[in-house]
Amino acid sequence: MDNLPLLNKFLSYLRKKNYSEETVYNYERDLRTFGTFLKDKNIRFQEIDNNIINDYKSYLVSTGRKTMRGKEGIKVLNRFSINRMLSALRAYSKYLINIG
Repeated sequence: MDNLPLLNKFLSYLRKKNYSEETVYNYERDLRTFGTFLKDKNIRFQEIDNNIINDYKSYLVSTGRKTMRGKEGIKVLNRFSINRMLSALRAYSKYLINIG
């Protein structure tokens, strides 16, 4: 998914920092879900602001959300999963800021 700049470099960075493969997989899945959200809403990455992040939070608790593969989510996400997804997005954002 090309709407997430430097995603593969971010995932490589996590591996270099000795994150477990399961954690790297979860981050990738969570970020690709965010990419699906952006694509469905026709939002370019450069347009992201606090309102879009708040829309994404609402999207995560909805029953109409989609998975990273664009399929409709079957179950409502629990609070732990939502927080993990937001944490992945926060880490990715910090990475992008730090590399300029």
